Amino acid sequence: MVEVIWEGEGAIRLFSGDVTAADLDLSAKLIQDDSRFPALKYVIHDFKRCHSIDVDSSTRDKIVARAAVATMSMKRFASAFVGTLPELQELVRYFKVVQVYDGEFDLFASVPEARAFIARVNGAANH
Repeated sequence: MVEVIWEGEGAIRLFSGDVTAADLDLSAKLIQDDSRFPALKYVIHDFKRCHSIDVDSSTRDKIVARAAVATMSMKRFASAFVGTLPELQELVRYFKVVQVYDGEFDLFASVPEARAFIARVNGAANH
């Protein structure tokens, strides 16, 4: 299950339960198809409430490709992943290996850590 929460210059993808490829796809579409997307400075992908994430190699490649294309024209964009599931750790590791993502991103254990990262990337103390 996924919920998208908009907040000022950013958004939170709040995942819970068993996250499917359809959940990942739907939430990405909800953000990228929104009129606020071009001005977006960050997204927090909060997986703390998840039991599992269903990410096979095909889904993973689609996620990376979508993120790469979507952020191409954005400046100072930050993407923070929050959670400790092995599937999430592997996904973030893959993002780093393929190096096609144009924004800055990392994995954090908590939302406050993710917000601190976003503030550093965007140079804004109010995140």
